[in-house]
Amino acid sequence: MTPHEQRAFREINKRWLGGQRVDGLAFLHNSTVEATLPSGERKIGWGVSAWFEGGVTIYTVEAADGSGDYDCREEWIRSV
Repeated sequence: MTPHEQRAFREINKRWLGGQRVDGLAFLHNSTVEATLPSGERKIGWGVSAWFEGGVTIYTVEAADGSGDYDCREEWIRSV
């Protein structure tokens, strides 16, 4: 990643962590969401991290029940 790309990434990350909308991300940082895991289990939690992997948006959802963090594809998540 070039220095220019690093600065741009840091700025986008700063905006998202500050609660601002970022193009390409459906959810705000700390949005309350329901994630449906591949097992079919549903977890309510908060979107605490997001990144792109192979053209897919992945969010880390911190489960409200204290069971841990789950990495979820965007299509597995809905707002609650």
